[in-house]
Amino acid sequence: GTVGNDIYNGGNNSYGYHGVYENSSSNYSVVAGVEYSDDGNTASPTGNTAGEYLDIAVIPGENQTGDVVVFVWYDGTNLNYTYRYGTKGDTDANAAGVDKSWGVTKQIFTDGIGEHCAVTVDAKKGIHIAAYSRSGADLYYAYLSDKDDTTPKTCLVDSYSQVGKYISIDVALNSAGNAVPYISYLGDGFGGL
Repeated sequence: GTVGNDIYNGGNNSYGYHGVYENSSSNYSVVAGVEYSDDGNTASPTGNTAGEYLDIAVIPGENQTGDVVVFVWYDGTNLNYTYRYGTKGDTDANAAGVDKSWGVTKQIFTDGIGEHCAVTVDAKKGIHIAAYSRSGADLYYAYLSDKDDTTPKTCLVDSYSQVGKYISIDVALNSAGNAVPYISYLGDGFGGL
């Protein structure tokens, strides 16, 4: 109605009203789910299923335009990974990748491993991922040597009792120059971190 238009257009009649600002789709990218055009009439599926758990990290470039964003999310069945690179025009992600914008989506874990996912990047641009399996109440870890690595190295980190929720991951290089991940998480089975 008129009030909504006044708020949207910055009119003088907006005092005392609460409005919702919907940013233009040219200013963001949709990674999973469906993106609708600004007029709401055109749906563009990404080919990726959205989920409740996600995390992002950045591989720093020489400057802001050289930065690469890495993104992990759990779609309810699989833990997925993609990255954003190249030109910074806001293009939605696609499971098959988008030339000069989004990498191809990879599945890091399957079979219900992926809740409470966390990702970080080491000084050598390696990617470290941790995630929780509800079915086994276990904590898992994956490593990609760089953003384009198609074969993650994975392992079970902890399976004693109920562990692995609310994950945080960081990484540091040791004196030999090897990246060492540090993972913290809630251990429900013994009541603490």
